[in-house]
Order: sequence, then structure tokens, then C-alpha cells
Amino acid sequence: MKKRLLLFTILFSFLLTACNAEAETTEVVVPDTPTSVPVPTATLETVETGEFTVPVPMTTLDNGCTLTSSVPEAPQEYVELFGVTENDWVKGPETAALTIVEYGDFQ
Repeated sequence: MKKRLLLFTILFSFLLTACNAEAETTEVVVPDTPTSVPVPTATLETVETGEFTVPVPMTTLDNGCTLTSSVPEAPQEYVELFGVTENDWVKGPETAALTIVEYGDFQ
């Protein structure tokens, strides 16, 4: 019974999509003549500093942004306690970007 209902639903959806009226198409006319794009006219002041010229910024305001890391540095005591030593079984380079330490009992 469920298979018949599913089959009927699929066939009915195909019937509905097939009976939709055709959408009206509108023709877009593109002009043959190219339009001109305005060119910015603002210029920067330049300051000569010996060998080359440096443009002066448009604003003198300091934005106050500072670069910070989203991952904090681990304290030195954690590095010493949980760091990889010569006694550990290691697979991969010593300078890996990520180190996974698994504590287990090999039996």
C-alpha cells in the first residue's frame, strides 16, 4: 500500500509539473553602442623621500587595529609537562603543525 501511495505521489508531481503553463519570455535589447564609465578624478598627494615617492594616506586617523592570535600560546609549564620527549613513540616530523598525544597501555 505504501509503495502505491509513493508511486501515485511521484506520478502526480510529474503531472503537475508537465501541465504548468509556459512562462512568458521577455526579450532584452542590448544597445550596440558602448557606454562610457566615469573615471575617478581624485589624486593622492605624494611625498618624496629620497629614492622613491610615497603617497600620503587620505586620512590621518589611526584605526587602532592590532594583530592578535586567535590561539593563545601555551604556558611553559604545560609545554614541559605535556611536550613530546625522546622516550615517546613518535610518528612524523618533529616540526609538525599539530601534535596528537595519545596515552595508552600497549599490551
